[in-house]
Amino acid sequence: MPAWKNSTALTAGQGAQGARLGGQWSPDGRRIAYVSDESGSNQVWLMDADGGNKQQLTQDSAIHAWPQWQPQGQELVVWSYDEAAKSHAIKTINCQNGAEKTLLRSQEHLDRPVWSPDGRWLAYAAVAGGNWDIWLMRADGSDRRQLTHDAQMETNPLWRPDGKALAYKVAPTGEYNLTVQYFMTFAGPEYSTPRIHPWNGPEAVQMNAWSPDGNSIVYTAEVVSNSSGKDRVSYVAMVSDIGFPAADGPVHTSNTVQLSQGCTLGDRGPVFSPDGTSIAYWAWDKNYNASLWLYERATQTNRPLTETGWAMYPQWHPDGERLLFEQYQGGSTDLWLLQLDK
Repeated sequence: MPAWKNSTALTAGQGAQGARLGGQWSPDGRRIAYVSDESGSNQVWLMDADGGNKQQLTQDSAIHAWPQWQPQGQELVVWSYDEAAKSHAIKTINCQNGAEKTLLRSQEHLDRPVWSPDGRWLAYAAVAGGNWDIWLMRADGSDRRQLTHDAQMETNPLWRPDGKALAYKVAPTGEYNLTVQYFMTFAGPEYSTPRIHPWNGPEAVQMNAWSPDGNSIVYTAEVVSNSSGKDRVSYVAMVSDIGFPAADGPVHTSNTVQLSQGCTLGDRGPVFSPDGTSIAYWAWDKNYNASLWLYERATQTNRPLTETGWAMYPQWHPDGERLLFEQYQGGSTDLWLLQLDK
């Protein structure tokens, strides 16, 4: 029986116009941070895991997005943009009392801050002097460091679970949709002396997540696919094991598998289960629906989880038995919960 039979709308869910999206589980799985425009602009909200006790956390006129939980679960880091002041900001929000702290404000672009696994640092992308680079700062906003210094466009930092490496997206020509993946390790303490490791992987790649043990990655790659009956360039979800050199040099990957194995027209957003044995992703299926799929690594098999609608961006609950996802229907995007029928 498809797991779609066990799904529940957590937000409006009744065709109300607008969008509730970007849901992120708290580390203990009891709450969900998300972005909603129901107050008139994109703001960060909080709700219980069952959809109850909704509360708006950000209240000012700026728009807010990309909430991410501090590993200790007490704070969120968010991005914001103030249209009137034409300024971008990175803020933290205390989830108990709603207190905000602005860590960084800039007239140039900022993007997607992410906590280090120990919660002591934040990596983010920023424009300085007209060029995107990867930056680092302490969780209180101090000790800001520029980690990349070349003319390429570098964005989307992703910490390895042990904090020993940082993945990021590189657009060599500055075109965001023509990208490759790079990695960074650190030769010194406190994330000093970064070492850059290019990856000789596929073009137009978008890395989505590390495995819990940090030994594998899932990503979206551009390949030639025959799933539609004709050879076409398509995006597909992939998994590879990854290894780092002892010092400088490129990373190497092995045991690469295309998750959908020709069952879909194109894939996006793969994420590992908490135990690393399964990978959830969303795909354009052959009925031209956006549906959720589940790939089992041990058997190299995958199955659809949803049958109808436009289901996207799965996020695993820490217990590995539930998926949070976005569902578009009736002019509304809402957050849904799916109980896996293993």
